[in-house]
Amino acid sequence: MNSNRDPPSKRSRVERMMNRLIFMVLICEICLVLMSAILGGIWQEVEGLDAWYLDISDHVIVTILLDIGTFLVLYSPMVPISLYVTMEFVRVGQAFFIGIV
Repeated sequence: MNSNRDPPSKRSRVERMMNRLIFMVLICEICLVLMSAILGGIWQEVEGLDAWYLDISDHVIVTILLDIGTFLVLYSPMVPISLYVTMEFVRVGQAFFIGIV
């Protein structure tokens, strides 16, 4: 019975739905980050604010990556979902090691 080439999926409907929802939340967060960054840049240009404390002239790429990371952390207070994702990674890792032996 276990020697089928394509065994049936053992994931429940809830798990499949949660994966889709997590993906949609991630896409929404990325959109929020991009909109916030663009609107923040426009507002800074319109107001003529001098961001002397940021010193972005030398480290533009690093600053952009840090800003995106900051927005992701600020817009995602979803610890249970991140724990769910971590458990999925653990399951994949365990399946990988079981398959090797």
